[in-house]
Amino acid sequence: MKKDIVDADQLRAFQAVAESGSFTRAAAKLGAAQSSISHQIARLEKRAGRLLIRRTTRRVQLTPAGTAMLVYVRSILEMADDARRQLNDPPIEGVVKVGIADEFAATKLASVLGIFRNRHPRFQIQFLTGRNDYLSEALEKGRADIILAKCLSGKRRGELLWRERLIWIGQPSALSKRDAPIPLLTLLRPSETREVAEAALLAAHRTWTVAAEGDNLTGLIAAAQAGLGVMALGRNFVPPGLGEIPVAAGLPRLGTLDYVIDHSDRRVDPAAHAFEEILRRFAQHLITEHEAGRTEP
Repeated sequence: MKKDIVDADQLRAFQAVAESGSFTRAAAKLGAAQSSISHQIARLEKRAGRLLIRRTTRRVQLTPAGTAMLVYVRSILEMADDARRQLNDPPIEGVVKVGIADEFAATKLASVLGIFRNRHPRFQIQFLTGRNDYLSEALEKGRADIILAKCLSGKRRGELLWRERLIWIGQPSALSKRDAPIPLLTLLRPSETREVAEAALLAAHRTWTVAAEGDNLTGLIAAAQAGLGVMALGRNFVPPGLGEIPVAAGLPRLGTLDYVIDHSDRRVDPAAHAFEEILRRFAQHLITEHEAGRTEP
């Protein structure tokens, strides 16, 4: 009875010769002597009971059996390499499911994810982004372990990370018509940001018209970039191509929103604790940068 063809060195030697078309090139690729490659091929052919490679003074050519063998050899070696990678990679020690507010996700999440991956390579992360009502539902139904959410200042829930000053952003040309209602770009209700913006306009006795509204930040940013109107947004989250509307435009000063961490009643595992700590440090970075008088952290 023939032995199983499982010697990885023999298989690698055969693959190298078959793909390079030369014993000399195969030996150079594998860092072995040509005589060693020849010996490995001979042993493989003995195991297989078939001639796999025809050798002449001018070229190397696979036999029909060798051509069929090459398909299986590639598959076997790919699986062996994959198994080696899996065994060598550090095991995943935990999975954290997080929900992130839209504006933070669009502008700051990449930095946070990079820090988390560098510091905790053995933790896996799953995240979702969206508006507060979506994040709260995800937390309630177990699709998220923790969420970075926002709430009206003073109506705190969870752990306060920082207080974000809202500003007006957009193209100055959107306010070119004097005494016209302010063209407001806003999220659909319910929206904490919308509440703050409309309250400020009411307090200043300014009229407005909803020029565009949507259920995500991406569409509103596009509308602002196109000059359709102005929108309220946290000063830390101003996207490229847009800037704060100058004070001279006469828009009322906006209030603040609190950004908080909220988590489920279920036991929070080490991965979730690690991600929370990254968020806390990042929030402190935002605060420190603004105390230093900068506008972009």
